[in-house]
Amino acid sequence: NLNLRAALADNPLVTGERAEALERRARDAGYRLLRTGAAEAPALLELVEREFSWWWAYELRRALGPTLQLGGRWDEGAPTAHTPELPEGSGVHVALDAAGAPVAFAAHDGNNRGLGWFGPMGTLPAHRGHGLGEALLLRCLLDVRDREGGGVIAWVGPEAFYARAAGTVPDRRFTVYEEAAS
Repeated sequence: NLNLRAALADNPLVTGERAEALERRARDAGYRLLRTGAAEAPALLELVEREFSWWWAYELRRALGPTLQLGGRWDEGAPTAHTPELPEGSGVHVALDAAGAPVAFAAHDGNNRGLGWFGPMGTLPAHRGHGLGEALLLRCLLDVRDREGGGVIAWVGPEAFYARAAGTVPDRRFTVYEEAAS
């Protein structure tokens, strides 16, 4: 597994102007990008659990922060009980389609809270190719720009995407050992 790092200071790929241009492109394609709040969170968490993984849904719940009360099973087990609040509030950004349904997401500080680490993120297959992932990535990286450890993208899948979108470089490589089934 590989961690990447994006330089956040003086990186011409990680700027407010570039993020705004990508958001305009998304709006022109019929999407709305926003910081996830209590109104959007339950539908997003259900989508992520169903289409990606339960663990990612758990990390998103942590990235949403301790003050966002969602009720029901999303607050059971206190996934945010020991989660400090972030200056920006929720560390989750979402893209909604024209009907208001979540179709893409990106988060920071769902794991290693307060360090500005990025992830997870995902886009439903039918909505790929509109720049949603790149726009949401930049929103997150801009959120953590002033954090000393910010810009780490942990356990990456699409290396080329991150290199193109944010100029990432390899940071750390991990070997995962598993016990063989007997």
